[in-house]
Amino acid sequence: MDFLIPVSRPGWAASIGLIHVALVLLAGYFVPLTGQVSSVLVSLYFPQAWLAGALLGGLAWLIWRWRWIIWGASLLANLYVATELPAAMYFGRHVSAEMLREGLASPHLLNSALAELNLPFYLLMAVCLGVHGWMARALWNQRTAREAIVAPGRRRLAGATLASMALIGALGLAVGTTAAPQHPLLYLLRSSADDDARLTAPAQERPVSELPTVPDNEAALFAALPSRPGTADGSMPNIVLIVLESTGALQVAPDGKLDAKVTPHLASLHQAGGVLFDAVYVNFPGTLPANIALNTGGHYPTWTSPSTVVQRPWQGPLLARDLAKAGYRTGLFAAADLTYLGLDRFLVQANYDRFVHFGNLPKPDMAREKLDSWGGRDDLMAQRAISWAVPANPAKKPFFLQFMSNAPHHPYSVPESFGQATGNSRLERYKHALSYADQAVGRIVSAIKQAGLQRNTVFVITGDHGDSFGEHGSHGHRESGYDEAVRSFALIALPPGRVAMHRSQRIAALDHIYPTIMALARPIPDTGDSLLSPTWRTGPRFFQYKNRPGAWGVRDGNWKYLAQPAGEPKLFDLSNDPFEKNNLAGQYPERLRRYEDHCARWYVERDKQFLSLQQGASSAAGLNSAQLKEPGLKHLLIGYGMATGDDFRVVQADAFNPRERLFVESVWLGATESAEAVYVWTAPDGTVTRQTMGLSASMQTRREPAHLPLPMQAGTWSLQALLDGKAVGRQQFRVLAENPLHLNGDPVKLIEAARAKLLSLSVGEMTQAHQVVERHRFAPTEGFVIRSHWLPGLMDEPFEYVLVSPKGQQMPFPFILLPDTVKLDRQITPPVPMWQGNWTVRLQGAQGLLAETVFLIEE
Repeated sequence: MDFLIPVSRPGWAASIGLIHVALVLLAGYFVPLTGQVSSVLVSLYFPQAWLAGALLGGLAWLIWRWRWIIWGASLLANLYVATELPAAMYFGRHVSAEMLREGLASPHLLNSALAELNLPFYLLMAVCLGVHGWMARALWNQRTAREAIVAPGRRRLAGATLASMALIGALGLAVGTTAAPQHPLLYLLRSSADDDARLTAPAQERPVSELPTVPDNEAALFAALPSRPGTADGSMPNIVLIVLESTGALQVAPDGKLDAKVTPHLASLHQAGGVLFDAVYVNFPGTLPANIALNTGGHYPTWTSPSTVVQRPWQGPLLARDLAKAGYRTGLFAAADLTYLGLDRFLVQANYDRFVHFGNLPKPDMAREKLDSWGGRDDLMAQRAISWAVPANPAKKPFFLQFMSNAPHHPYSVPESFGQATGNSRLERYKHALSYADQAVGRIVSAIKQAGLQRNTVFVITGDHGDSFGEHGSHGHRESGYDEAVRSFALIALPPGRVAMHRSQRIAALDHIYPTIMALARPIPDTGDSLLSPTWRTGPRFFQYKNRPGAWGVRDGNWKYLAQPAGEPKLFDLSNDPFEKNNLAGQYPERLRRYEDHCARWYVERDKQFLSLQQGASSAAGLNSAQLKEPGLKHLLIGYGMATGDDFRVVQADAFNPRERLFVESVWLGATESAEAVYVWTAPDGTVTRQTMGLSASMQTRREPAHLPLPMQAGTWSLQALLDGKAVGRQQFRVLAENPLHLNGDPVKLIEAARAKLLSLSVGEMTQAHQVVERHRFAPTEGFVIRSHWLPGLMDEPFEYVLVSPKGQQMPFPFILLPDTVKLDRQITPPVPMWQGNWTVRLQGAQGLLAETVFLIEE
């Protein structure tokens, strides 16, 4: 090693820095690769590692006196390379800045990542910490720059560095992941470099309905069913909807037949008289958007963030709400914690007679039943569902029972009493968890039979999405558009004697669960949307696998198209290639162009349709699929605010009164997950005001109040929009003293239109998952949380929570509600024991008292 280490002490520091950093960077390429020799050889040609190593080595030469900084940077780099391994094993890609933010903020994702810690990870950590411990000892002994470095010490330090990097590279090759062949540190800084490529523009606009359909050969079979097959006398049947978490067709019925070893109760239901649909495509392989589509008949936002829209009131179809109108009593029981991403906020709008999920259980029950951060025990939640649905004195009204499992979600936890999986692989652990969930289904079915309700009860069992176990180099479900992730199933088990065991060839979507259940519940015109309809409407089934343009696909008969945000699109003939191995994209360029066109059109239309049915939401007018060509600004206008009911929109204008509050409406497609947009306002006198906002890589509509002081200068203004420092749009407008204020010259109306609107006020406790569960009774020394939900406003507004004791004493807690706030929590920790009795929480603003709620303090 002496020929690599110059005699001079600064040269020694620079050489060690250069060697170590270069090897860290080079080893970082090996960690995320699949382990194939071809991939490794390709990675060696990337110049980034050598360039970065040279630059950082030069930096080490310049700042060798601060070698502890170099040591610290090296330690962090090694730790990151090591800790990225379990995360990439679960997520199937590099860790991005967005993933870090979500994972650190959510114990759900963190729990799943920690479940993947394995022997290679621990070895990497041991090597990293051990080597850097030796390096720290050597640096500590070299306390001054003038002390000589003995050759054995230099060789020991350099040798340990080389050995650590070699082992990291070797273990990375042995374990292997499917993340992009790019160094994880560079990926983290760039955050989503794989989506930088431009998207392909659709060839032309065609209605989605123009796609050809495939013939339906099962019309005669379903025409033989009674119009109301749920009961013998045609009355409304009881309906049990079971949604299995992370369970798709290829997991539950890989060969078209339900596996009696893994899911014996599902197989039994099928054999006793059920119809299995094993080509039911999900709109998105994620729990929140999939369940939104399932419960609304296919309505869901494609590029508007689902976790944002669930906070606004939904005015469209909603399964349980519509069944209640038809005369059903309704109950939802979910072993999963539905507070994750706000699914509980959306489903609770159905006004279930009973709404129970792990996230709102009493604290003792949560502690006793918890399986992991995603939720609790399926069997105990199933018992709650049975106690509600099958009472000792059943009500005259039929029931709709909606049960949602938890166990099949990663990390595939089961109670100790259920035993251990036969193997320790992810697939074996998953199958074991699926068997446990199937046992909970069996409990419900058995209770229905024992109560004598089997002859007038219909079971509809489906999965919200599938899961991946390395079939196409991916793990988990949110990043894959292959069938293992996006192809689900539906098992409809009718009462005995209605239909023989059957496997349907119909290609469907989660959209069809809602019309199927509604058709079973009450006589309605046959629209061809029910899975059991004799006039079944065949057609394309669209889906997406990322919340951004270009990550979409379609199943059209035997063909399946799968676009790639950056890379070659995929086209499969599933009749000859059911496992999606042979890409035919190069042979059918016209079919590819047609599918890409329709996917883009579907993507835009579906989002607009959803937002049109949601209170307080709107989509930018005129947006079309042609605007998905590349990242950037898609729509920009300057105007004034106009309120219609609870909807706030921006009306374009060219001239404004100096006292007018301006708003900017824009639609963006970010290039990366850390994209930054800037509005640059230039006044007539040249004064510049900058307004910055962060963007995600998905498309989003922004309606921002202009950050300009009032009154504005008279004259011609300009607005320039920048994306990551590049100009992407420009608008001009005039400010005229004689121009009237809009909204009939009444600025108060404008202020009212921009104000936030309160949706609900509640009191509860904060769970370990940092979610608020509503409660109405507390102990005198117990802390609690005040929560309010809002229809987001467009300006800062002062409010206050006022806590009123049983004796009338008032304790104010003021706060500022920021624009776009949808929920606000205030943790209250009593300094002394609170008086027993009824306490009141009031929410007050400039308009006076907005709402109040009461809770009880007792021993």
